[in-house]
Amino acid sequence: LKAVADKQDKVAEKQAADLKAVAEKQAADLKAVAEKQAADLKAVADKQDKVAEKQAADLKAVADKVDFVMMTQLVAAVVALAVLCTRLFDGKLSPVANALYTSLPHS
Repeated sequence: LKAVADKQDKVAEKQAADLKAVAEKQAADLKAVAEKQAADLKAVADKQDKVAEKQAADLKAVADKVDFVMMTQLVAAVVALAVLCTRLFDGKLSPVANALYTSLPHS
C-alpha cells in the first residue's frame, strides 16, 4: 500500500507541476497579448493626436486668412467711405474722412 501511495503522490506532484507550467504559460501569453494590444492602442492614439494637431493647424491657418481678408475688406470700406466723403465736400477732405483716414494703419 505504501508503494501505491508513493506512486500516487508522485503522479499528483507531476500533475500539479504540469498544471502550474500550463498556468504560467497561459499567464505569459495573456500578458504578451495585453502588451501588444496596449502598444497598438497607443500607436492609434498617437496617430489620432497627429491628425488632430494637423487639423487644428489647418483651422488656425484658415482663421488667420479669414481675419486678413476681413481686415482688408474693412480697410477698403473705410477708404471708400473716405473717398465718398471727400467727393461730397468738393474735393476737400471732410473732418470725418480725415479722422477715418488717419485711423487707418499705415505700413
